[in-house]
Amino acid sequence: MNTYLKSIYVHNNYVNNNFLIDFPPQNGEKFKHLIITGENGSGKTTVLKSVNILLRNLMNDLEVIRYYFDSTSKEKNILENKPSCELDFIKKSNKFLYIYIKALKFKEIEENKDIILKDILIKYNKRFEKLVKDVKTSKEIVKEEQKEIIEYKEKITEIKKKFPVKTASELNKLKKEIEKYEEWIKGKTEHKEHNEKRSNTLENEYENASLSEFFLIYLLKLKEEHSFAIMDENIEKSDVFKRIFLNLDKTFQKLFEEPELKLKHDYNRGDRKFYFEYPDGRQTSFNQLSHGHNAVMTMLAEIMLNIEAYREDNPEDVNPKGIVVIDEIESHLHLSLQEKVLPVLIQMFPNLQFIVATHSPAVIASIDNVTIYDLSKQRTVNENLTGIPYNVLMKEHFGLESDYSITVTKKLNRVIELMNKKNISKKENEELEKSSTELHELSPKLALDIYLEIKKNRKND
Repeated sequence: MNTYLKSIYVHNNYVNNNFLIDFPPQNGEKFKHLIITGENGSGKTTVLKSVNILLRNLMNDLEVIRYYFDSTSKEKNILENKPSCELDFIKKSNKFLYIYIKALKFKEIEENKDIILKDILIKYNKRFEKLVKDVKTSKEIVKEEQKEIIEYKEKITEIKKKFPVKTASELNKLKKEIEKYEEWIKGKTEHKEHNEKRSNTLENEYENASLSEFFLIYLLKLKEEHSFAIMDENIEKSDVFKRIFLNLDKTFQKLFEEPELKLKHDYNRGDRKFYFEYPDGRQTSFNQLSHGHNAVMTMLAEIMLNIEAYREDNPEDVNPKGIVVIDEIESHLHLSLQEKVLPVLIQMFPNLQFIVATHSPAVIASIDNVTIYDLSKQRTVNENLTGIPYNVLMKEHFGLESDYSITVTKKLNRVIELMNKKNISKKENEELEKSSTELHELSPKLALDIYLEIKKNRKND
């Protein structure tokens, strides 16, 4: 099913209220990817968690709030005081592929271990279904109690219309009625707030069943099926498995920056483990991967296995479409890997829309079919950043003062300040000569920057 996002309206992310993140497709695109940036504490994770809750509710037929996007709503500001957002879709269905990724490590392959990914999800979903049922019950109670509170308030309004009254006894009777309804409102409000808190707590437990830990077992299963296809002389089926492993090799070669890297498996080894073999003969198991490569492998595995599990449950949907949400996609990744990770994932899974949060200029400049939203400035960037130098991105989009380190920038600014002074003391002149020499030794470009800055200032004078 086609389910892609085009807008997120944020009611509250602890930092700011009531703003729209708009990323509609353009020029015939099926969808746009979204990259959310911003300083630490700007609310990136809060927004992604809210998106996760809403997508999970949609998949489980729970009511999804539409106060902003449904213009007929009379309660547009009802959600301002708690972290929440609304979603607007290009197309919407409650049956779609959705993946919320968190970093996990792979499990060792257990001998003779067999898996059916759909069964893993079914087992997980039993716990998740109870969670959803509890959320649904709490939300229904809140809705009913809100309705009762409104009714009690209307009754108080009706009673007040009877004022003024002629006798003291009539006055006391009406006051007692008002006090009774006010007491009921107080009790209902407290109970409603308790159920709201409970449903929010339960919703925050929403997460994907992690399938990445079964990736090696899944690869072993594919290898065995490939072997059976060869033995049965089923060339067509054998070619399918061959292409799967060739594509994996190409992906690993890009990510590891090793053009000749191979994914190997030796049936003669007692543990039947997979490993990587380098051109020089070195071998590395999955559990020996660096944190960076492990993080990328986890993302890759999580998506691959969720697609496979979805296909097992929806055999008619051979090319599933949907949404992947990843928080801080650059975690543990070297800069060279940061600029590769998103393009590789998009190339491997072209029908998936990626919603990611990052602090990395390498990530935001790595793809072109994307909208970038800066939470700190509440600014949308639709321009193509793929051709912009990282030093420009660091200053324009991430707030760095200059291309140089803090220490060098401070010294550079001081040199420029001294050189532009009309009357300079002997001590300041010594400081200037020493600092200028140090900067020139560090880089000739620094000397050029000083010259250009002075020339610009003199021109302004």
